[in-house]
Amino acid sequence: MKPNVYKVLCILMLFMTFQACKDRGSKAKVWLNNYEPKSGDELIIYFTVPAHFPEDGWLAIVPSHKPRGESNWNDNDEVIFKQLISGRTFDSLRYVISDELTGSWDVRMYRNSTYGTEVFSIPFMIVDPTVKTTKNSK
Repeated sequence: MKPNVYKVLCILMLFMTFQACKDRGSKAKVWLNNYEPKSGDELIIYFTVPAHFPEDGWLAIVPSHKPRGESNWNDNDEVIFKQLISGRTFDSLRYVISDELTGSWDVRMYRNSTYGTEVFSIPFMIVDPTVKTTKNSK
């Protein structure tokens, strides 16, 4: 793919993702390269935060059924990925999906590391590559 086409596609993807995301007043955004990854896929988590966002803000991949809002439960075994933002205002993080993780998950962003307030969440589904899906045609 030509570099200019790639840049246009990235900008278009960012615009469409920002339009679809809920902003909880923080101006923080999170979006993914794939919303239905399967085992072995690399999930890329893109994020942007304002310059004044706390340096100990963090992102985590957590089961969708976990309570929303405060992060006091997030240091348990069900969190499969956790990364500090560390003062970055725009970056990406990578995580390779493993076999046992099928189901509904969220990437959640928190304002700080000590019982931080959730400021953004985006759901995704890890699909089982052995299950065939068929679409009914009418």
